[in-house]
Amino acid sequence: MKFKKIPDNTIANIIKNYQLSEELAQQIQPDMAPDEFLQLTADRELYTDAVAFMAHALPLRESIYWAFLTVSFLKDKFTDEISARIPGTVEDWFKSSDEANRRICGELADALQLKNGPAWLAEAVFWSGGSILSPKDPETQPPAYLYAKAVFGAVCLSISLDEEDPSVIKANFKKALRIAFNIAQGGDGKI
Repeated sequence: MKFKKIPDNTIANIIKNYQLSEELAQQIQPDMAPDEFLQLTADRELYTDAVAFMAHALPLRESIYWAFLTVSFLKDKFTDEISARIPGTVEDWFKSSDEANRRICGELADALQLKNGPAWLAEAVFWSGGSILSPKDPETQPPAYLYAKAVFGAVCLSISLDEEDPSVIKANFKKALRIAFNIAQGGDGKI
């Protein structure tokens, strides 16, 4: 499987940006192709490793878009007012990529204290660029791939938080990863 949105032919440049699980680290070679790596995670049912990889492998906007689609398909789990507001605010940010919506996302993430998937989605937008400090403080850019850590949190928490049925968790990880693969292949993620 070739991924148009993942330019690397091997996983080496991607996996250096986050920590692999101990189990997976012992089974991979840095010169593996992304599709080989992802097949290994699927075969071993190492879904969080696949999520971490895709969060870091996709370009910034595509990675955040994937988290947005994952939160959106699980939106019925998030009934509080702030969590329910986040997808719309993120959608507004996608349309305009303006500083005001980025800052609103940061405020919403703070209000939820990063307790669920939508909060991490909002944080991913906030960490996507621009200063991560108050507008009155000196500008401080987020470290590289900080947004990807938030995408990981958004996807994994949306899937697993408050869900006790392992078969539902597994099915939701598989669906979220199908969305990511579709985006990586140049699709719109709407599967």
